[in-house]
Amino acid sequence: MPVNLILAPAAAGKTRACLQRIQSLHAAEPFAPVWVLVPDAQNAAYFRQRMGRIGGGMGVNVGTFRVLFTDLLERQGRFSPVITSALEHRLVQQIVEAAHTAGELDHYAAIKAKPGFISILQDVFSELRSAYISPDQFLVYTSASPRARQELATLYARFIAQLEEIGWIDHDGQVWEVITALEDDLKTAAHIRLLIVDGFSAFAGARLEFLKRISVQVGEMLITLPGVQGSTRAVDRRTRAVIQTLLNELSPRVTELSSAPYLPRESKYLEQHILEPGETPKMQASTPFFLETQNQGEEAREALRWVKRLYKRHGVPLSDCALFVSHLDTYRPHLRAAADEFGVKIRFSHPDSLMKSPAVQSLLNLLEMPPEDFTTRAVINALRSPYFDFGLDEKDIDHLELVSQVARIVVGQEQWTEAWEMLSTTRRDSEEPLDDERQISNPLRAVDLTALRQRFVRFWQVFDGIETPRTQTEWVAWLESTLTNLQFYNQLSGERDMEAWQALGESMGSLILSEQVLGRHPVSYEHFLSILLGAIQGARLDEPREAKQNAVFVNEIQHAVASRFKAVALLGFSEGLFPVVEHPDPFLDEHTRADLGLDPRLGREQVNTFYQAFTRADHYLLFTRPYLAEHGERWEASPYWLSAVSLFEKEAVQKISPNRVRPQAEAASPQELLFWAVQQQDLHYKDDDELVSGWKQLAFARTILNARRMKVPQSQYEGDLSAQATIFEAIFSPDHTWSASRFETYATCPHQFFIQNLLKLEPKKPPELGLDAAQIGSILHDILEKVYRAAEDTTDLDALLSNLESHAASVFAQAPHKEVFRPSPLWEVEKDQFIAMLRKTIEALHAESMGWTPIRFEEKFGISNTPALVLDLGAEEVRLRGLIDRVDRNEFGGLRIIDYKTGGSNLSNKDLISGRRLQMPIYAQAAQQALRLGTVKEGFYWQIRAAKPSSFKLSKFKNNQQKGPQAAYTIALDHIRRMLGDVRSGSFPPIAPGDGCPSYCPAVQWCWRYQPGYWRKRNDDRSSH
Repeated sequence: MPVNLILAPAAAGKTRACLQRIQSLHAAEPFAPVWVLVPDAQNAAYFRQRMGRIGGGMGVNVGTFRVLFTDLLERQGRFSPVITSALEHRLVQQIVEAAHTAGELDHYAAIKAKPGFISILQDVFSELRSAYISPDQFLVYTSASPRARQELATLYARFIAQLEEIGWIDHDGQVWEVITALEDDLKTAAHIRLLIVDGFSAFAGARLEFLKRISVQVGEMLITLPGVQGSTRAVDRRTRAVIQTLLNELSPRVTELSSAPYLPRESKYLEQHILEPGETPKMQASTPFFLETQNQGEEAREALRWVKRLYKRHGVPLSDCALFVSHLDTYRPHLRAAADEFGVKIRFSHPDSLMKSPAVQSLLNLLEMPPEDFTTRAVINALRSPYFDFGLDEKDIDHLELVSQVARIVVGQEQWTEAWEMLSTTRRDSEEPLDDERQISNPLRAVDLTALRQRFVRFWQVFDGIETPRTQTEWVAWLESTLTNLQFYNQLSGERDMEAWQALGESMGSLILSEQVLGRHPVSYEHFLSILLGAIQGARLDEPREAKQNAVFVNEIQHAVASRFKAVALLGFSEGLFPVVEHPDPFLDEHTRADLGLDPRLGREQVNTFYQAFTRADHYLLFTRPYLAEHGERWEASPYWLSAVSLFEKEAVQKISPNRVRPQAEAASPQELLFWAVQQQDLHYKDDDELVSGWKQLAFARTILNARRMKVPQSQYEGDLSAQATIFEAIFSPDHTWSASRFETYATCPHQFFIQNLLKLEPKKPPELGLDAAQIGSILHDILEKVYRAAEDTTDLDALLSNLESHAASVFAQAPHKEVFRPSPLWEVEKDQFIAMLRKTIEALHAESMGWTPIRFEEKFGISNTPALVLDLGAEEVRLRGLIDRVDRNEFGGLRIIDYKTGGSNLSNKDLISGRRLQMPIYAQAAQQALRLGTVKEGFYWQIRAAKPSSFKLSKFKNNQQKGPQAAYTIALDHIRRMLGDVRSGSFPPIAPGDGCPSYCPAVQWCWRYQPGYWRKRNDDRSSH
């Protein structure tokens, strides 16, 4: 039967010729059956649309090769079911497992269970099937090849044998079955009067064999190809090879159309001269259609802005617009974000992976918890997930997170059990107001832990019995029951969630189906999870039906063939994006590909792809590219961009920089318009109430931002709450009792003082193994107190050291309950470290204490009915409380104050001068005035870890003309007087310390003046005094 090959450049009437041939046939034979084969559903819709305009569509079937394959097989009475993607993924998993069990895998044994390997095998098998390579051919070809290729051939043979055994076919196997049907019955396709193959640029081996077989049965075959016979142009290089193959295999009659390409003026000039040698005159473009943007995100925005402009101002339907990008996965999130903001509907040619669904990702996070031993972060995330209902409200979950933080729960149900037991006997906060530095608060004091634990049981019940192996069908039933109990299906919202649910159901159904066709056997939970994960990774998340209606079509440049659009934007013309960087296939090298007739991975004719892409536009064309790489380096243009730009005057190129002032009328969303208005300090649309309201809010925000940009904080947005001074005067009245640490906090940063002491906010930290600084400090204090208090002779070093371990053991035994922590394996190590540290510090203290005898330990003032320290500030008095670690006396009755510090930072003279360390002079005054123990002659901070005194000493302190304790008292009083006035006046500006902010400040996450640094040293001794 005659085979006709129509050749013509892009947009030169090939599809029109096909439509005319259908019309002429139906004029003579009105109901003659016609089949039109196109690359995909998008092209099928386009062809039907063109045919609908001219009429004569009766008896015409338009579809892909697979649609025709199915029709021919059904006519033959062959109904082999086509395997689904999810079932195919599972089938490949099983043949890999079987091959490994049989000892047939060596090279690929290490990656046999990787989902990525299974997906690659699916691609390899698909390529081999498409190239019409049988398992026997591949086995023979690889018999002398390296082991890796032999194993691929073995797996391919197993795959096809398994399909034949269960009586199913894969998508790429349909063509094989049709070829067999055509061989068996020479009248299989005789009913087709005209077969048109339109919109293709090449044909794989199996399709070419199909065309060869069916060409002798149909009345007439018409094939179209873009290109010109005998052309030497670079853009036709690929077509030349395809034409020659068709001439050899089908012996067609060649017809070349003489019509000029139907393209816009600039596109036609590109089509004629792109990549041609020699100098070409430059054309003056009517408008700029080459856009350079700062990055790929901006590139996506500008392309969609261009589309929205055409839609709004020129009436171009969104469905007549297309974006072709260099790499779909890279541009997809940028395009989604911009489309959502601009209110432009888009649809992608290739659906997202089901793994991208938030609902499915939440489900997998839940299921992966047992193998990962229930990490605390994963548990809390699952409890907070909007897709699950564990019978807990938000307050319950907040309390559970507090439990995990207080008890240092890192992983495992066992740690939760230990935590509940420990917390049930843990002390509450002391009723008496201990010194802030020694107070370890219990945030769970108001929580009914028993009731909370009972409500939390439901979470663990989800995983009851998972240690028992089950068949895949039983596991799927367990999973469906679990999801029903957790209200998963009822929590889904929106079309994307519903599409994900449907795809998830298909994936789980594939597991059941695979057992039905391959046999059942019990597997562990972990094995089932890996199978489910593989099935989900192989599944796709279709776009909701509504999203596909009147939406901009998005595809990769490599697939820009056949269909035509009124407007086309091509994105990604920077070096390395397009043309794409080519890499060899590690599974099938170039030599193998050439021998087997597979498409090459190196030396691909991407210039032909480029040519096809820019000739898709009937009226409007746009090129875009990013000019800066991810880290700010200049990103060079691709050679195709440079070649295209060289054909036009420089006005055809427009560079969009972030600082460029743009007309507000060009804004594609209200947010963007307001952003530009702020940049330009003027809103042009003052009659739009919504925009005016947003403008006023931004003006207010600008006021705040400007205030925070000031070098020195000085406004109500920078901690100046003087308007509420009467409130602070009442809170911090003369009756208020202060502590040294609160004044020190204010001196460090007034804003931190405000956050901690007035807003009562505390920082949240993820649970970690080991104790925090406050707990360590409290334990070390307790041990030192017990050792010295119990000693008959505090100057007897040997006695002190001999009693150290017994007293430490007593403190260690009570520590988990007293300090609120759950002992971990690290606790045993820490205890040994603490004893060694204390042994060293006792020895050093002994050497430092010649002539001094300890007389008081843990001496309170202003606490538990002990007298407070009352300091005379002149105009008023201030009350203070605290806890003195140790008081020594010398032979002359003079006193020495020692305050233990676990760390060693901020213990110098300058820290007293700055006001950041006031404790020693306050405690010295307390010993003298409040406790009336005598006259203080000396005082210092003792660094427990370093086993040495601080550089600051009361006796040696100098300031101005004063020296010794009195100098320290004077400067401390000055600081207290100043800070008291500032606090009462409402002055709480954020002022970062010179050496950086403490990491434990609750405002770290939002403070605009936060500067990290100083916490690294200070954090160790923050509360361990």
